[in-house]
Amino acid sequence: MNTDEPNWLDDEEQQTWLAMVGMLISLPAALDAQLRATPASPATSTRSSPDSPCPPSAPCR
Repeated sequence: MNTDEPNWLDDEEQQTWLAMVGMLISLPAALDAQLRATPASPATSTRSSPDSPCPPSAPCR
């Protein structure tokens, strides 16, 4: 066995790797878009309204 040559991916492994990389690249934007499109419920929202006594940096509990 020649150890000087790198062990490259075969065609199937390369297709799988590229599909995973593509998913990892697109996942953050897709999750962000989904989170922005879904209204937060009052029980889980960490944003305070302008008339809320809670500071915007901390959730009201």
